[in-house]
Amino acid sequence: MNSIHFRRWVAQLEHSEHEVYWFDINDQGYIESLPWVHQVTAWKKRVLKKRGRYFIKSKLPYLYKQLSNVFDIPLETAFTEAVNEIQPDVIHSFALFIGCKPIMNFMEKNKQIPWLYSSWGSDIYFRENKAGETSFISNVCSRLDYAITDCERDKHILIKEGFKGEHLGVFPGGGGYPKRISSTKTRKKNSFIVKGYQNEHGRALPVIKALLELKKEGKEVSVFVFGVSDDFYKLLEKENLVTIENVEIRKNIDHALLLEAMESHEFYIGNSISDGTPNTLIEAIISGCIPIQSNPGNATAEIIKDGVSGYLIEHPEDIGHIRQVMKNAIEHNISEEGIAHNDYLKNTTFDRTVVTQKVLEAYSKIS
Repeated sequence: MNSIHFRRWVAQLEHSEHEVYWFDINDQGYIESLPWVHQVTAWKKRVLKKRGRYFIKSKLPYLYKQLSNVFDIPLETAFTEAVNEIQPDVIHSFALFIGCKPIMNFMEKNKQIPWLYSSWGSDIYFRENKAGETSFISNVCSRLDYAITDCERDKHILIKEGFKGEHLGVFPGGGGYPKRISSTKTRKKNSFIVKGYQNEHGRALPVIKALLELKKEGKEVSVFVFGVSDDFYKLLEKENLVTIENVEIRKNIDHALLLEAMESHEFYIGNSISDGTPNTLIEAIISGCIPIQSNPGNATAEIIKDGVSGYLIEHPEDIGHIRQVMKNAIEHNISEEGIAHNDYLKNTTFDRTVVTQKVLEAYSKIS
């Protein structure tokens, strides 16, 4: 799918000797930033322009559904044609239900083609035990030849679900990050930058309420919340949480400005009931924030040494627990060991140059 993580991952291959093709599985359109990639896009629409098909879909939805195969080329047909023309050495799917499920039948029929899968975030962890999805996950895992994950946790889930191929490594979902020049800004004491996702997985509301309880206790904290959706903003307005002193709520923020904001805050908080290794957590660490992060399935414990290099939230919906974690963070500075640990991550595990080299080595293992 055309996502920033996919684009950043593929960019690692630009100056390699690999020939890269992208099958635009959602038919979202040409990616201007990847002109060197052979892009298989605009494959879907068989007949009718956008306006014509929209008219039929809105006025005669039942007829549109019945004639969908007339209007659109089936994905499997388009994918089969692309593979037959390209004759790839490996097919690399990003994300289980977006990148694997639509081509599962084709891959079952063509087991001679090596299949590589990249797991991101909640991709397999959240769905592993959901009704109706367990058999599909097991079927995919047993068919895969190779896998890449963004945490060790997901490697073990894959094996448990029947994966018998080769695990090529644990890497950030979009590859590594360029080194940042250390900021000369003074970090405001007891300042928190909070990922403001309140949705199926995200749990920003308990964090905001916990921080406000700290303020009521007399702790002088400042809060910057980013990435808030319109619906969540309305909820915060309804609960009178958007006009509190030293609390700034932002909907959208430019990525470069977000990194700058991280460099002026002391703590970063991300809280969810399901995730892998969050990219914003990585960005916070490379920006020098002390990380506070939820720990679904113990994935975050692979990155953060609790109480040493950062702090883990074990109960993401418990306001009292979150308040205590943040109180501990305020009252106890991270140790020299913790600073060294985060510096090591920045210079190895998350560094763009290091990760790219390891990714290229991983691809070279595919026969």
